[in-house]
Amino acid sequence: MTSANWLKANLAEVQKAIADYGLFGMTSDMWSDIKNRHYISITIHFVKEAQMVSRVLTVHQFPEQSKTGENIRECLVNLCSEVGISLDVLMKNFFCD
Repeated sequence: MTSANWLKANLAEVQKAIADYGLFGMTSDMWSDIKNRHYISITIHFVKEAQMVSRVLTVHQFPEQSKTGENIRECLVNLCSEVGISLDVLMKNFFCD
């Protein structure tokens, strides 16, 4: 399975879980590769049949801009919007540590 198909399968499962359960958690991570390219990912966490489930929702190269809180927020909002998660839903379910 290609990474694009894998992410599509995860997205379909996540969208069903959101519709079925409504509650979920989201986390994000950022890192750089050895060529100093920056990436950002979003993972969604939910309970399905009394089991904790975590699914990678998306992984993207971070735009060539400063990694400020404002720029990271804008990127996260845009990525969630691309996969059908509204700002309202995002704000209720995203956790930072």
